Amino acid sequence: MAGSLCSEGGVFMKKVLIYGGIALVVIFALNVFLFLFYNRPPDRALFVEPVTHFETEEKVVALTFDDGPTKEWTEPLLDLLKVHDVNATFFMIGDNIVENEDIARRAVAEGHQAANHTVHHDRMIYKTPWYIKSDLRNMDGILKNIEESDRTFFRPPYGDKMVVLPWMLKQRDMKLVTWDIDPQEQYAKSYDPDLIVEQIMADVHPGGIIILHDGRRSDPAAFLHVVEEVVTKLKADGYRFVTVKEGLQL
Repeated sequence: MAGSLCSEGGVFMKKVLIYGGIALVVIFALNVFLFLFYNRPPDRALFVEPVTHFETEEKVVALTFDDGPTKEWTEPLLDLLKVHDVNATFFMIGDNIVENEDIARRAVAEGHQAANHTVHHDRMIYKTPWYIKSDLRNMDGILKNIEESDRTFFRPPYGDKMVVLPWMLKQRDMKLVTWDIDPQEQYAKSYDPDLIVEQIMADVHPGGIIILHDGRRSDPAAFLHVVEEVVTKLKADGYRFVTVKEGLQL
């Protein structure tokens, strides 16, 4: 009898291990699938339709800047945009707004759009619903201090989305904004400004959304050179610049 029970127990444990192993493989495969097909691609997301560009044949583009506001990058950038009479969209980090609230207020006062890029620039991948809900709520409060208008535009740090984040954005009726013009040289250690300009000009099209970064990734002078060259060349080619909110109203 005892031998029979041990035998049955052994069979049960074997089944548990087999089915448990299968479950782990399925979960791993599902996560790989989601990561490859829905996490990083800017034009894909679960639950919401990412804003990658504007549906228009008019020669308009949106300049968007992530990771500010900072004194080293954003202040001179605002000076440059003012000289060229260009409005842009700034996906701001909450911590940076708190540290540089005067710069954030200046951006809004000069006609630029301030938008959500999370409080701490954390990767939202695998974050819990409670964490993401808290971050969205806290960031909404930070943006409310500098701008009373629409605060529903969100861009995820590193473009990471996975499952929970887009679901939470849908619950809050927020727009997930990505891009379709992303010069890869801006992520290289070399940060060749002329190559970045070349990559942008090769990909630009009516309704395009350009992603750049006003902080942490480059020498400020090289970054400003990129912006000035892009603005000058696109204006010469007949383009005008809009914020993301304006572009969606075309």
